[in-house]
Amino acid sequence: VREQLDFLDYVPVLFISAKTRQRVPKVLPTALEVVASRRHRLSTGEVNQVLQDAYNAIQV
Repeated sequence: VREQLDFLDYVPVLFISAKTRQRVPKVLPTALEVVASRRHRLSTGEVNQVLQDAYNAIQV
């Protein structure tokens, strides 16, 4: 799954089983974590730093 969705490497992936309830209790907390991350705002300075780091990483 990770290989096919490598562009979503920042997204948590849970492998669960409804039959055995394996990791089912982690679904809601993980979903709430995603919602909280979605609401996080980046300042202009943070965005500029990420872009500068990306630019520097591709310089040859």
